[in-house]
Amino acid sequence: MAEQRAAVKFCFLLGKTGTETLEMLKTAYKGDALGKTQVFEWFSRFKSGEMSIEDQARSGRPSTSLTDKNVKNIHKINLEDRRKTIEEVAERSGVTWSSVQRILSENLGMKRVAAKFVPRLLTEQQKQGRFTEVFDQKWYDHCVPSTLFTRPGSL
Repeated sequence: MAEQRAAVKFCFLLGKTGTETLEMLKTAYKGDALGKTQVFEWFSRFKSGEMSIEDQARSGRPSTSLTDKNVKNIHKINLEDRRKTIEEVAERSGVTWSSVQRILSENLGMKRVAAKFVPRLLTEQQKQGRFTEVFDQKWYDHCVPSTLFTRPGSL
């Protein structure tokens, strides 16, 4: 984005129009180009004398729930009992439902699977454990090779 904003500013300084700039961006960036509205908004800012290509500060209250303390607390609560619902974790931690959900999925890299949160990716140790479990069950000993490829009704 910043790269394209710099290109828009460059075109503005060269005296190009917003339409010409938009066409050049579409040629250079194809589907990833800034939209018409964005290009014209940046042109408007540059015309008014504001030459920075940085986003303006947004109003609103910053998030207070996304702290290391809350992330660690939610992680601890989840490890104690993975069957807890988001509502239960939110109630116990004192953090809102949406913040708990965001912390579990984005910060802790977990996703909801069959009513409990689990890590998205298995570690090598967990993968090896699963592999060992399958072969420890010796499921392959129960297969009878001669019956695997028979025609229906031939037994």
